[in-house]
Amino acid sequence: MISEELIVDVLAAARLSRLVTADKISQPLRRALIRWSYREDREAVFGADRARMAGDCGAHDALVAFDDCPPWLAKLVTCPWCFGLWASFGVVALRGLSPCTARPVLRALALSEAAGILAGHETRA
Repeated sequence: MISEELIVDVLAAARLSRLVTADKISQPLRRALIRWSYREDREAVFGADRARMAGDCGAHDALVAFDDCPPWLAKLVTCPWCFGLWASFGVVALRGLSPCTARPVLRALALSEAAGILAGHETRA
């Protein structure tokens, strides 16, 4: 039988993953991290056309998608599977290191994920 704790942890990790990789509220931070990860010579990596695109605030997620080998940080903040692994480790660590803090935080994240699913606003990258 699946425990309530496991369900909460799964939903909390899923919410964290979506929060970092796809939500509009985290978009400014995600763009800044992508821009920072491409801080080296953009023209050497992408050529002149893509280097201009790298400077465009609206094209950061697309830049990572077009890159055959993006920097690890850019990939991490745009890939729900990649970040989901680390979100899961974070959930397990929080529950193990600080159970009293973990309970309300993880429950709130889980409720947010469940509400998003039930409201039909779930988006997959």
